[in-house]
Amino acid sequence: MSNRLILLFLLISGPVFAQTTNDTLFTGQESKSPGGAMLRSAILPGWGQIYTGSYLKAPLVLGTFATFGGIAWWYHDRYTKYQTLTKEAYAAPDQELEGRPATLYRAYREFYRDERDRYLFYVFLTYMVNIADAYVEAHLADFDVSGDLSVKPLNSPPDRESGLQTPGYQLTWSLTF
Repeated sequence: MSNRLILLFLLISGPVFAQTTNDTLFTGQESKSPGGAMLRSAILPGWGQIYTGSYLKAPLVLGTFATFGGIAWWYHDRYTKYQTLTKEAYAAPDQELEGRPATLYRAYREFYRDERDRYLFYVFLTYMVNIADAYVEAHLADFDVSGDLSVKPLNSPPDRESGLQTPGYQLTWSLTF
């Protein structure tokens, strides 16, 4: 079975983990594979950000994912504790365990279950945003923003009364179909 998994991984890893495409002629840098970035982020949150060069985002993504996961695990641990206490309390309805009634255990159990579910939703949301961010970042990896984007004053036509040219700014809008 393990030989089949290794063979499957080797067959799939070539096209999926393709590092770059050869767009260096146009932009001077290599573009990243969006599919590869998504797969990396799906396997390990933050790996897709490292692949696309967003080195500061990777620990933030992984840290957020781990924090929400740890909190969800803590709430799940408390939930199972109070679920056990609730079952024991309802099994012996005339007795109070540790001086608390069974309805209080049930309320605690429901609270911890709701909180656990909320943080599991946060884990899922972080996971999906992580994958989407890696995909977008890979698409924009070869986007060139190094051009001159400054606004330069233009000389306006000479003033009819004084005959002098005054510097000014001009806004041009072009719509092409």
